[in-house]
Amino acid sequence: MHHAYITNNDGDTLRTVKNLGWLLRNWQRVERFTVQPVGEPTGLWQAHLTAHLRDGREYHTDFASAEQLADWLNRPVFRGLYVNCFGFAITIENNDTYRRFATAQGRV
Repeated sequence: MHHAYITNNDGDTLRTVKNLGWLLRNWQRVERFTVQPVGEPTGLWQAHLTAHLRDGREYHTDFASAEQLADWLNRPVFRGLYVNCFGFAITIENNDTYRRFATAQGRV
């Protein structure tokens, strides 16, 4: 079953959270993001988001597609934050986030 969760500095799960609402309510704590592929390209979840928090904890969740994730991250509160996207460094800027994700995935 898919769920969002928070880990400590050692990677141990501290608790599960209901959904992305937790991350939106705690946006001030986010330092940077990492996006990685999940399993096979035909699987249900295709992109894993890690939000690295300023206190060393991490928020984790999966998305059905990198495009969906890019759309979700494209929020004013996250603009200017660094994202390690599939091994490529990008920043969240205006409406250009999807193009940057697609480029990082080799789709453009």
